[in-house]
Amino acid sequence: MSKFKHLIPLLKQYEKNGVVPLSVVKKSNPPLGNYIKDNFDLFAGLQFIIINDVQEGKLTYENLKLWLKYFYGDVVDLSDLNKNKKTYYNYLRLYGKPEDVLTEMGFDIVYKSKSKKSDMVYIVHEFLNTSPGSEKWK
Repeated sequence: MSKFKHLIPLLKQYEKNGVVPLSVVKKSNPPLGNYIKDNFDLFAGLQFIIINDVQEGKLTYENLKLWLKYFYGDVVDLSDLNKNKKTYYNYLRLYGKPEDVLTEMGFDIVYKSKSKKSDMVYIVHEFLNTSPGSEKWK
């Protein structure tokens, strides 16, 4: 892994919520993306996870979980997922009732249109991820 340390700063720019999608890297930096794809197993020890987006034409359970973590962090807005990321929502449905599958995956769930106890978790996450002086503090 030490010979790949020089790539960590390059990969960090693609990282969000501890996840780096290979497709995002390949789109922005094709040589780097192809290098990672060809040496995928060698990158397993990174401090963040690189996901190989689709395996055998299907988004696997684990990759779906990583994509959701990439987009939403620890709190998934199920209303937004259903409306704006329909493909991922439909993959989620393959594994069962979306709310149950997300809970099984370890996510907290919020809804834009409904008030639930987990909405407080979303508010706390938003609060902790903003700095004093930002508009959200006023």
